[in-house]
Amino acid sequence: MEMTDATARAGLYSRLSEVLGVDHAGTLMAFLPGDEPATKNDLVALKSELTARMDRFEDKMDGFHDALLYQGRTYVMASVGSILTTAALVAGIVRVL
Repeated sequence: MEMTDATARAGLYSRLSEVLGVDHAGTLMAFLPGDEPATKNDLVALKSELTARMDRFEDKMDGFHDALLYQGRTYVMASVGSILTTAALVAGIVRVL
């Protein structure tokens, strides 16, 4: 005898409630797919959406490496400049003393 999807889900929830408790059973059931399983068309649509998102991500990443390299060089040059300035000030103070 074949059960309907609603009956099967109700039976699953009932058994899960016995084994896991009502709260955990409810949480698990919330993560299960709804009444209709995904179709091939759903997967094709999902693939198209993910591809579009990846393309937008790649567009955002264009030039990131160069910008990061430029920022790193700027940081190093500013650090070297600060160290040299501090060293010159210390040398000047030592000379005066």
